[in-house]
Order: sequence, then structure tokens, then C-alpha cells
Amino acid sequence: SHLATAVLTGGTLNVGGTIGWGVNEWSKKVGTCDGSVLDVQGGVISVTDNLYVGSGDPGNPGVFKISGAASISTGGSLLMFEALLEIDGGDATINTTGIRLKRSGTSGSATLKLTGSGVSTINASGTATLNAGALLDVSELAHGDYELIDAASIVDNGLAFAPATDPLWQFSIEDGGGTQTLRLTYIPEPMTMGLLAVGGIGVLLRKKR
Repeated sequence: SHLATAVLTGGTLNVGGTIGWGVNEWSKKVGTCDGSVLDVQGGVISVTDNLYVGSGDPGNPGVFKISGAASISTGGSLLMFEALLEIDGGDATINTTGIRLKRSGTSGSATLKLTGSGVSTINASGTATLNAGALLDVSELAHGDYELIDAASIVDNGLAFAPATDPLWQFSIEDGGGTQTLRLTYIPEPMTMGLLAVGGIGVLLRKKR
């Protein structure tokens, strides 16, 4: 296998077929470069078919980083095997037909890591499938309420938070308007909410004086 790193900061990359990064997927013949890193900090990646991220080695996953005002679109699906998909902030645009986090029946995990002060929603016109071994890493994400995936349908076969995640984080699948949304929410403890309420009352009293 061969490691590779590519950084896109601007411009447009059009792929008239399938793109595989850090993938060991012989049936698709997209290479065996386990552990490769694709870092999209800006610009546009447009793929007419599927975008594969992952590897055949659970200990050396493919890495796909998205940040800034990057734009990612696929005519097929965004497919993660043993992989790390890291999305920083809420300024990127991500549109795909479908998304699959973690190939079923394999070892290792597919981790979706969210960092920064916002979340860029993954929009899927088809189905989002979240298999056992798919993990959410929110250790570097600001507390808040976020729409993580918006899809025609969401199938949860075992999505979980990464180990040692703050238990005040929760995720849920919500129905609405013919679509489903994977929502990620940080819910403060009742005592913390009470202190915030008391603080708010104090501010109002000071303003009235």
C-alpha cells in the first residue's frame, strides 16, 4: 500500500466517474493507498459517481478532511469504510445522493469527527445508512444544537458516540417535510440550566435599575 496526501485550497476538481481515497476496494479498482489524506480547505470537488473514503486496514484508515467554504458534491454516494471524515465548522457545502457510514460486516470503524463552532450539514437526496461501527467524535465541537445529516431517509443500524464522549451530547433522528434529519444536541444538566436562568434574571434586574 502507499500513503498519499492531497490538499485542495481552491479551484475545481471534476471527476467523471468514481473517486477513491485511501481505499482498498478491489471490486471498484480504485487503488490500495491505505491511510491516505484528502484535505479540502476550499474549492470544489464534483464527482459524477461515488466517492469512497476508507481502507482495508482498520489501524490505518483513509482520511477525508473538509473545512472552510469547500463544496463537495457526488452524483453517487459518499461511502466510508474504515475511515475518518473530519468536518471543521459550518461553512462547507456537502451534497450527495446517499451516504453510508461504515461498510457492514467488516472490522474497524468509520468515524465522523466534527470540530469548530458549527456543523456543515450533509445533504443526501437518497438514503443515509449508519451501520454498526460508525462513530461520532464531538470532542472538539462547540456545544450546541446541529443538523448533521438531512436525507430522504435515515437507517440507523448502530451509530454511536466515540469512547469517552461527554454524556450530555445526544443524537436523534427526526421526521419532517418528507425528509429525515440526524440532529446532534448538547443538553446541559438541570443545575446548569438553573444557573443560566438565574444569571439571566440578574441581568434583567440590573438593566431595570
